Amino acid sequence: MPATLRLVEPRRIATLLAVLVTLGAASTGAAQARASAPISPQVQNSRLGIVLDPTDPERVTSLTWIDSNGNSSGNLVAEGGPFMCTDPREFFGQSYGAPEGNLPNLVVAGHLATLSEKSAKKATVKGGAVDCLNVAQTRVTTSYQLFSESRASEVRITRTLGFGKHTPLFSGVGVRPYVPRVPVGDFSITLVPNGASNGVTYVSLGSCSSDCLTPVGAGWNGSWFADIDPPSGDAMIVLRDPAMTSPVDMTINEDDLSSSNLSSFVLLQPDGGWHAAVQEVEYLCFEDLSSWPQAKRDAAKLPAGCGP
Repeated sequence: MPATLRLVEPRRIATLLAVLVTLGAASTGAAQARASAPISPQVQNSRLGIVLDPTDPERVTSLTWIDSNGNSSGNLVAEGGPFMCTDPREFFGQSYGAPEGNLPNLVVAGHLATLSEKSAKKATVKGGAVDCLNVAQTRVTTSYQLFSESRASEVRITRTLGFGKHTPLFSGVGVRPYVPRVPVGDFSITLVPNGASNGVTYVSLGSCSSDCLTPVGAGWNGSWFADIDPPSGDAMIVLRDPAMTSPVDMTINEDDLSSSNLSSFVLLQPDGGWHAAVQEVEYLCFEDLSSWPQAKRDAAKLPAGCGP
C-alpha cells in the first residue's frame, strides 16, 4: 500500500523549532559554563596524586596514595570550619603561629596565591600581596616535587616564608611552616622517635586537644615524626630535610572543626624576631606495614626511599 502523507500544521513546526533552539542554547550555555570553570591543578606520579585549589593553590584539596598492594587510600586531606571566601578555616597546607591563637597567620582561610610553575610532577605556588579581603599578606612560596621508582611514595615540600626587616616580633613560640592536616578518625596516633633514634613513643591525639609542644631532646630527635592509622598500619612520615638548621619544636594537635590530626614542625622564633626570609624543606612519605614494618618503626628506623 502507498505510504500515507501527514501534513504538519505551520504553527506546530514553529513550536518544534522554538524547542530545538531552546535546547541548543541550553547545551551551549552548559558547555560555556564548563569551559569557564576553573581547573584544579594537579601533580601526580605512579603512587601519589595531589590536587591544589584553583583560587588558592596553597590549599591542598585532595591527596591520594596507592599502597604496596595497589590499593588506593582515597582522599587523605582533612578540612572544615566556616569559609572565608573560597577557603575553609582549617585545611591541608596552612602555615600559622604556635601555640594556636598566636600570630603570624601566613597561609590561612582567605589566602590568595597563583600557580607560577607546573609540570607533571612539580608545581610552584606564589602568594599574592593581599588576601581575598584586600588585606596585606606575607609573601609565601611553596613548591611540590614528586619522584619515581623507590621514591614514588614521597613528596618534597619547599616553602619560603617571606619575612623581612619590618616583620614584627610575634607572640607565641614560633610558626608552623607547613601543616599536613589528615583525618584524625584514621590517623589517631602520632609516632615520636626518641632523642637517641633507637625507640619511639606513640601519642594518642585524644590527649592533645590543644598544642602539645615537644622540644628537641631525650624525648624527640628533632628530625621526623609519623601520623599512624592503627587499624591498617598506614603511616604518613613528616621528615625535615637534614640541611635545615632553624631550631624547631614539634606540636601534636587535634582540631575539632576539621576532625584532623595537624601535628607539624614549629620553627622557633629568634629572640629578636624574623627579619629575613626563611626556607623550610620537608618530606611527606606514605608507608604501609610492607614498606615500613613494625619492627623498624619501633626501632625508629626510617624506610628506604624516604628523604633526600
